[in-house]
Amino acid sequence: MKIGVIGATPADTQMGVNIIQSSGFNVSHRTVASDPDEIVTIYNTQPDTLQQRYERFVEEVMTEGAEKIFIYSNSLSAMVDYQIVARTLHIPTVTPLEAYQALPDIYQNVLNLCATGASASDIEHYTCLNQPKRRVISLSHLPLVEAIEEARDPIDIIYAFRLDKFFEYANSLTGSKDAFDVILLGCTHFPYLRDALEGLTDIPLFDPATYMLEALATK
Repeated sequence: MKIGVIGATPADTQMGVNIIQSSGFNVSHRTVASDPDEIVTIYNTQPDTLQQRYERFVEEVMTEGAEKIFIYSNSLSAMVDYQIVARTLHIPTVTPLEAYQALPDIYQNVLNLCATGASASDIEHYTCLNQPKRRVISLSHLPLVEAIEEARDPIDIIYAFRLDKFFEYANSLTGSKDAFDVILLGCTHFPYLRDALEGLTDIPLFDPATYMLEALATK
C-alpha cells in the first residue's frame, strides 16, 4: 500500500516519511511550506491559498497511487479543513489530532508543548472531546521548530530556549492537585527532542505517532 505523507515543512515531512517507510509502506509525499514561518504567514494572510495547496497535494499523491493520507503536522492539521477534503476525494486521512482525542482517561491535567496558537487551540479541543473536564495548559513556541529544522543539537536547543526551566515548573507541581499527568509532544517536530526531554522529567511524554500508525491500519 502507498501512503501519501503531507507535512508542513521539510523536516516534519521527512520525519513522517521515515515513520511510514519503517512500517513497510510505500510513500508519496508533499511539503506545504519551505519553513515554519512561511506556513504561519500563509495561514494568517491567505488561508484559502493554504487550503487549495493542501487539496492539490492530496490530489497529486492520489494520482501517484496513495490510498490514504498521513498528515504529519499538528499545525497543518489545525490550519486546513482536511475532513472536507477527505470526504470530497474519498480518501481516508490520519492526523495527530485524533491521537489526542484518544488520550487515556487517567490523564486529566495535561501540559501541551506545541508550535503555534492554531495547533494549541485544536489540540485542546480534541483532547477534551471525550473528557470535557480535562485541564490543558499549552505553550506554543515556533522558534523551537525553526531550531529543529536547522538540525541543531537537542541539548543545545533545550538550554537555548530554557525548556529546562519550563520543565522545572512542571516538575514543581508534582504531588499537588495541579500536578501534570502527561506532557503532550504537540508538534510533530518535537520527537526530535524526546530523549533529551525525558532526562528532565518523570512525567510521561505522549507522542501521537504510535496512535497514528494504529489508526492508519484501521481506516
